[in-house]
Amino acid sequence: LAVIFPQYALSAVTGPYAVSTWDATYVDEARVETYSDTGEHREVNVTFWYPEGAEGQFPLIVFSHGFCGIRSSNTSTFRELASHGYVVCSVDHHYQSLVTTNDKGKRTFIDRGYLAEYASLGDDLAENLKTFQKWMSIRVADMSFVIDTVLAGKGGVYDLVDPQRIGAFGHSLGGAAAAGLPRIREDIGAVVNLDGPLMCELTGMDGGRFTVNPQPYPAPILQLYSEFLYVNGIEAGDPEYVENRQAAATAPASFEVYFKGSQHSSLTDLPLYSPLLAR
Repeated sequence: LAVIFPQYALSAVTGPYAVSTWDATYVDEARVETYSDTGEHREVNVTFWYPEGAEGQFPLIVFSHGFCGIRSSNTSTFRELASHGYVVCSVDHHYQSLVTTNDKGKRTFIDRGYLAEYASLGDDLAENLKTFQKWMSIRVADMSFVIDTVLAGKGGVYDLVDPQRIGAFGHSLGGAAAAGLPRIREDIGAVVNLDGPLMCELTGMDGGRFTVNPQPYPAPILQLYSEFLYVNGIEAGDPEYVENRQAAATAPASFEVYFKGSQHSSLTDLPLYSPLLAR
């Protein structure tokens, strides 16, 4: 265990603010949970990282974790952003998160059906697309619901949020979900995609290939890639990343960066928790 999970310490933040955290559980009364048959409403657990003791209002950034991820997957990034005057809200997607705990202490583990959907992805792109659209509809709705809840909130961390400055980012599937928000909300000022395929841009199939939303991508976007995905997905013309190239070509501002020698999990805190697993 000491080899797989060595001791580690998060880097010290570089911004002028100390950082505080706060957990919350939101229940979306407009949605019934699709991963259970109890009729319960969709529950979303979140954690905020924000500038401690700050006055005024600051940009809100909402984060979505990747496959089998958790809302603390990029804590080092959240802390750093908060130290520079951002309010970061990271979302656990119920039943898609590896494990999540609500404000009553109830733990919910990843759904076996969701894992089976992931395992069934293969050469049939049309079936893959159905799965992608199912996942994205859940995740984008979670993030949009969280934003609405935060904007309606009063007191505490809510009072620190500037409603005119909202951004979204995420890793892998979370990056895909974050990039879908500007298509349904006009208040998203910018998006950062960490190594994800922009699944929300896929509209259908034509001649055995994905079709992509023909409308220009509506928000500035920064796409940060691992070398593995950039070389094997973007540069190689992988059909599952055609939408990334379309968004990059049509967004009002677009930037792409990849990190040499990096793997998919390099864009999370996994290399801190377990360098061995990250490789």
